[in-house]
Amino acid sequence: MNKLLRLEWLKIYNYKVARIFILLYCLFLFGLIMLGTQKFNLGSKEINLINEGIFNYPQLWNFTTYFTALIKIFLAFIIITTVVNEFQNRTFKQNIIDGLSRKEFLLSKIMTIVLLSAVSTLLVFVFSLFFGMKYNTVENPGYRFAEVGFVFGYFIKLVAYLMLCLFLSIIIRKSAFTFILLFLWWFVEKILSAIESWFRLKTMAASGEPVTDHISISEFLPLSSMANIIPVPIGRLSTIKMLTNQGGDIVMRVPWEHIAASAVYAALFGLLSYYLLKKRDW
Repeated sequence: MNKLLRLEWLKIYNYKVARIFILLYCLFLFGLIMLGTQKFNLGSKEINLINEGIFNYPQLWNFTTYFTALIKIFLAFIIITTVVNEFQNRTFKQNIIDGLSRKEFLLSKIMTIVLLSAVSTLLVFVFSLFFGMKYNTVENPGYRFAEVGFVFGYFIKLVAYLMLCLFLSIIIRKSAFTFILLFLWWFVEKILSAIESWFRLKTMAASGEPVTDHISISEFLPLSSMANIIPVPIGRLSTIKMLTNQGGDIVMRVPWEHIAASAVYAALFGLLSYYLLKKRDW
């Protein structure tokens, strides 16, 4: 296992673009959280994000994981380009000739994905804890780790997303086309979601009653399920809560069903990737 990790690290380290994107990712990760300490002018009103409560417990974990997850495309670029380079530069075939099995090749990529996701999750956790200790104004100690489950959800979200990128990279073996296919996948899911919503509205109009027990299938599609792990936290800003007459601090439920679904998708993408590597004549 250590041998596979060392081999993969050497490939990434010797690939200058990957090193640059890892550095950019770390800078953006810290920069996004630091952005929460800044003040902004919105017309005649000054917005102080600290006073808006983004570093208050329990919503701190929701804010930091949501916004840092937006830059996961940097990690996706690393996985897609390094995997595609294996096929374009014929290092995959050379590794097989040198005695590396297809299973070991895939395992090295999966271990890299898990390691990158784990390091990113650890950084988000440490940064969140630091800024929470410095700027939190909520005195209730029970709120401190009430929503820390979002951090685990963040880890699963990264792993599942990067496993999808790995799977698509093995199918296409072209970096640009892989990103295009990733976008098309997202677009198709949005279309399916819109179709399902239309049918639900049509059913409600026909029956004259709201459908209260409806389970949305489209919410459990791969990218949708990953997106639903961490809900949009904008409504938890103090100004928004005041405008919408919301109550005080509320502990938000961690959507474990979407975390579980994303974990299943991650495993499925791994199995499909192994099937392709094993069956295709490379």
